[in-house]
Amino acid sequence: MPPQPSPCDLPALRDALASKGDMPTVLVWFKAKPRISTMRPLAATIAGAGYRVFLGWPPMLDLDPAEVAGDTGLACYVVRFADVPSLRGVDLFISSEVDISDAPADAVRFAIHHSLPDASIRREYHSLIAIKPKVAINADYYAIPVLQEPQDWQAKCYAPFVDRVFPANLLSGRPDRLTVVPFGYPKIDHLMAEDVSGVALDTITYAPTQSIKGFGSVARRGQEILSMLLAEFPDHRIAFRPYPVRDPARLQDLMHRFDDHPRYVLDESPTGEDVLRRSALVVTDRSSVAISFGLGYARPVVFFDDTRPKAGKGIGPFDTIGLRTGTIDELRTAIERLLADPAAVAERVERRRGDYICNPGRAAEYLVEAIPDILSGKSRPDWLEVPRRPFAARNRAAYLRQFERLRSEVLRRDPSVDEERFAFFREAYQSAAPVRPLRSLAGRILRRMRDPRRYLSRPRGPESR
Repeated sequence: MPPQPSPCDLPALRDALASKGDMPTVLVWFKAKPRISTMRPLAATIAGAGYRVFLGWPPMLDLDPAEVAGDTGLACYVVRFADVPSLRGVDLFISSEVDISDAPADAVRFAIHHSLPDASIRREYHSLIAIKPKVAINADYYAIPVLQEPQDWQAKCYAPFVDRVFPANLLSGRPDRLTVVPFGYPKIDHLMAEDVSGVALDTITYAPTQSIKGFGSVARRGQEILSMLLAEFPDHRIAFRPYPVRDPARLQDLMHRFDDHPRYVLDESPTGEDVLRRSALVVTDRSSVAISFGLGYARPVVFFDDTRPKAGKGIGPFDTIGLRTGTIDELRTAIERLLADPAAVAERVERRRGDYICNPGRAAEYLVEAIPDILSGKSRPDWLEVPRRPFAARNRAAYLRQFERLRSEVLRRDPSVDEERFAFFREAYQSAAPVRPLRSLAGRILRRMRDPRRYLSRPRGPESR
């Protein structure tokens, strides 16, 4: 019988936080199973530098704390999302999700973005804030994984999605700026450091993104892809790793269609590390799992996208790790080509990895070095500071128009966003207090002119003479 996950550990975590030590306390948080392979080594590195570190996640992940901790010795806790803001004694809150909506009230918030660009290395990370605006109101530091082009690495690129966008009631307690940090990708660092010299590369893994995305291949072509892989590559196991957050329920039939095949492997593990370690190649449509596999292990990836068959066969700068294909025949040919010369891919990745990823091989160490500055609210020369002033309006109608602009911008970039995600913002804009410019101006004048205020407010009448 597998180990049973612990119940919510809120009292135990509160007791642990209450016993403050000499070093600052860091809570490393994740809410999706694939993030374990990023956040666990990051937490271990920070703990190794002497900080008090706790690793936490919500109970819905159904994980065993002992299994998550592994041999790191980290203190792990299962805590409900709704209870996280009540925690006291956390100095730095590091979240694997950029839209951290719940965080310890008094902690500095460091949000790590996990999306890796799949078509162009100059992927504008400011546009990702436009899709997930909660990062702009909840994070103090926004960590991105890849280097940006100079024209994109400017505060003015981020400002339209951060500055004068949100009402003051959404920015309460946050600094007047959002600091963007060229951080890196600890998962890639972890794969780079792993010794896999004696591992037999006997597997090809199909790891698509979630099926609800328009570019996702699994709902339309997943069965064809798996059938082709099983038929055309008899010397390899064929592993299917469905997107772990939303897909399993809707893909039950496909997941078990090939159960009777001796070389078929269904991987539903939290991180996929065991299967990926043995994979000679990964097939994907648009998955950061595959890109981190290619850059971390220096192994080939084939990108399948039948929605844009005329888009060309390269994957922008990521032709370093593989090829793009648009048909099943092209997919088979590309796999054969890359498996025939894996050393060429390895050489390209090792030579050019630093052109893509920030701080390759040392993202966690980079963060450890920066923690004193983060805790003191300082910036660094290579960081980007984006003003975060509140949106102010004289009436409720103007606030609602601003909300509609925010909503339209999100849906324009990602039509699959559920309307329920906007309820939080709609309520905040509806309840925002209108600004009275003359009243505010008078208040500022009186605050600066204390003696006139006392004079004007003095008692009057015969009794005061």
